[in-house]
Amino acid sequence: MTATNNTATGQTTTDYTLFVNPRAGRGGAPRLAEAVARVLRAAGRHCDVALHPSPEAALAHAQTLPQGTAIVPVGGDGTVSALLPAAVCTGRPFGLVPAGRGNDFAYALGWRRWTPERIAERLQRETRALDVLRVTLGGRTRYSLNGFGMGFDAQVAAYAAEMPRSLGGFGSYAAGVVLAFRDLRQQALTVTVDGAEVFSGLSFLGAVMNGRRYGGGFHISPEGELTDGRLELIVGRAVGRAGLVPLIARLLFGQHLKHPRVVYARGQRASLHWAVPVKLHLDGDLHPATGDVQVEVVPKSVRVLGA
Repeated sequence: MTATNNTATGQTTTDYTLFVNPRAGRGGAPRLAEAVARVLRAAGRHCDVALHPSPEAALAHAQTLPQGTAIVPVGGDGTVSALLPAAVCTGRPFGLVPAGRGNDFAYALGWRRWTPERIAERLQRETRALDVLRVTLGGRTRYSLNGFGMGFDAQVAAYAAEMPRSLGGFGSYAAGVVLAFRDLRQQALTVTVDGAEVFSGLSFLGAVMNGRRYGGGFHISPEGELTDGRLELIVGRAVGRAGLVPLIARLLFGQHLKHPRVVYARGQRASLHWAVPVKLHLDGDLHPATGDVQVEVVPKSVRVLGA
């Protein structure tokens, strides 16, 4: 039986299903999931652990759960994104067991350490309604809690995905930055925010964020808030390799928003049109190159436990 407690701040739940990405956490995600499940069961909660052969199969399962059962991804930001459609605008409680390389969404929620006991304690807290980004690319709609990047940082993500898992999220992304310097390309980009053009010209990077960082530690949108109903747009104007080095250093610490080669804007909707298709990463997962992306905020549309 699912128990809920409706309050001004959210609801709690006693039923959970943990959806495990078996490759996450250097293969340790299943062990972490079982450890969290044991703590929840010891507290009198009902908890199932599910492993599926694909994200699509996991999502199909999540969409069949009773309304009050919490959907809890066990993995990184990509695992969270894959299961998000089952929770957006449904009222279903949504949780998180951080087990990826970067865990940038967990960072946005203020998580700094995640032992099984700490995770279980968070999952037993009330929910808070958070904003979600609805992203349309290649004729498909995706949802994101953290954000996406195109151009240089997507190339970085592609290289990072090839790095040994022992480097971790930040180490892999830093190595990817070094390798992506040799492939630096500037492409024509036009960007609108809430219908107004905010940039048109050569660019090496375009990012739209809900959270504050990606790549396990690069603070691309240091002023991002998960409940303000606004997205954060960051565009990098054309720059040479020599100029990119200090700019990346500023980005690492979130000190780039006033840099003359950076365009920063906030709003509810944005569109990015590239003259040629460029690579894109969304919540850490790579997607085929595309030239057109539309994104909008869906305010307070997912209820996250312990947020």
